[in-house]
Amino acid sequence: MSTWNLALECSGFTCSVAVAKLDCLDPPLWLETPPALSSVQGLAGMVRQVLQNAGIRQPDFLSVTHGPGSFTGLRVGLATAKTLGMAWDIPMVAIDTLEAIAFRQHLQLTAASTDRSVSTPLGKAPVNPEGIPATDAPPVLLLPVMNAFRRQVFAAAYESQPASAGLVRLAAAQVLDAAVWRSLAQDPPPADLRQVDCRLAEAGPTQESTSLQRRIVCGPGLEHYQPEEAAELEVAPAESWNPRAVDVLQLGWQKYLNRDLHLHTFSTADSLAPNYIRSSAAEEVSQTGNR
Repeated sequence: MSTWNLALECSGFTCSVAVAKLDCLDPPLWLETPPALSSVQGLAGMVRQVLQNAGIRQPDFLSVTHGPGSFTGLRVGLATAKTLGMAWDIPMVAIDTLEAIAFRQHLQLTAASTDRSVSTPLGKAPVNPEGIPATDAPPVLLLPVMNAFRRQVFAAAYESQPASAGLVRLAAAQVLDAAVWRSLAQDPPPADLRQVDCRLAEAGPTQESTSLQRRIVCGPGLEHYQPEEAAELEVAPAESWNPRAVDVLQLGWQKYLNRDLHLHTFSTADSLAPNYIRSSAAEEVSQTGNR
């Protein structure tokens, strides 16, 4: 029996949708809204279209970004996921938006250290001809960033480990003043990205992480906030900044396959919740007025 995964990514103004089945060598079927079309306008139609293209009536589970990101976009995506999950009676996997951004870079790094000629089934890590997940390439620090407006950013830190084809979170999603984030690259970041003088080892990553050779910043936040020129950072190509449903799809597969190890749990329509990181401007004004 085939296991199908439907992924929704609605953290920004536009959105994308992808669908694929486990262990399939064919690329995922996916669509994204044109720049002028919002997620509110395009999401339902794209879900219907990818399911028709896949020849299925419904998937076996849903993967959806739950934040951080645009309040409107996240609400649209999560409301759609909850409605579909309840109607189809299927579980859901919540994906961190910054993790999806970092994962896109991680896949590129892992592919660069493997044999690109070898097809990899969906839900599996890339392997080389000898069956080894990747080479002994050193780990790379990934710093995804999104514009949080009000001169702030949403940021996190991940370590890409090509040798094991793994992506390890070092610092969870958090909101920072843009000026603080721009200076972070002077030293590796700790779990709290604002403590710029701490060493990466204090965040609990692998031993090799303390001597990272490469640090890559990525994400749509770079459109407005570039790191300081003095920072020894690589900036990912602009075409790879935005989160995509195809990356949410792959992350969903990984969490689905690890469910028996209790590393990740499914959400239901009742338990699926957004991760806004901070209150909206209107909520902050309301909270200030009630003090």
